[in-house]
Amino acid sequence: MKKVLLPEDQLKLVINLREKGMNWVKIERETGIRRRIAKREYEDWQRKQSQAELHEVRKQVAAEEFRLHIDLLSKMANLLVDSLRIPDPISDIRGGDEVIEQALTQDIYQEQSSMNLNFEGPGQEERLRRLNGLLFKSLQEHTERTAPWGALDNWKHARDSCVKLIRDTSTQAGEIVCNILKQSTGLKSKLEQVNISLQNITDGIIAHLWLNNVRGIKGDITLTVGTSAINKGTAWIDFHGQAPNTRLMFASGVTDNVTLAKEVKGVIDWAIQNLEASNSGLTKSLTDDIDRMQRAADSLDVALNPLVLRRTILNTRCSICPI
Repeated sequence: MKKVLLPEDQLKLVINLREKGMNWVKIERETGIRRRIAKREYEDWQRKQSQAELHEVRKQVAAEEFRLHIDLLSKMANLLVDSLRIPDPISDIRGGDEVIEQALTQDIYQEQSSMNLNFEGPGQEERLRRLNGLLFKSLQEHTERTAPWGALDNWKHARDSCVKLIRDTSTQAGEIVCNILKQSTGLKSKLEQVNISLQNITDGIIAHLWLNNVRGIKGDITLTVGTSAINKGTAWIDFHGQAPNTRLMFASGVTDNVTLAKEVKGVIDWAIQNLEASNSGLTKSLTDDIDRMQRAADSLDVALNPLVLRRTILNTRCSICPI
């Protein structure tokens, strides 16, 4: 038997009466439509309405999830680009992979209340690293045609080369300073009295060379003698106005801090002359590495610019896209 379908006007009438609470017997009397047909058509309409509402809810959820996806990818991109900055002075001598690995341990989810994630307690750092790794892969998938990801490898190689040069130079500087101190009777023990170590001197020398020679931020190694009632009898050496935590302070332990500071200043000047003479190509090598790092960082910065990135994500898909 062929299924009877109600015309639209009759269906609307049935729906209106049923929504007002009328039972099926009364609806049959009111409309002349057999109650079995009216009930069936009404229930079909209800199912379609539920499906339409569910579809609309899913669209809204998907839109919210996609907005969250874009926001997280933008944060990951910013995190990556920020990690490629060149520090001044180069106190951070981690290798390229270490820098990226550290970036992937940053919690960028706390502001996303809908995710309800908590990265505290044992094993949570590894969980965060896996989550960020998945997000980083998603970022690469969305931008595989627009971002020069090979530049990241170039940056890592340049960073590793730069770090190796800094470490080697630091070791060499330490050896030179140590040899000079051996030639000055009692100088090393006097430094111990004022809590100044060989490492303190070496770190200052490296920071000065980095800023002055490599980064082109000119500054002098200065010796200052205290003259006020508070600091009279003390002296200090600053390696560079832009180099934090490199001041050598001579304020206690010996009777003549000024003379000791002058001796140490002579050691530093001598060490730098020896270091520069034996590493004539050091500045160029470091500068070349920095240029390579900067070019790589700039190319990724342009491709991962938030305004460009959002448009790219909207036009591409990745393995974890919500829609």
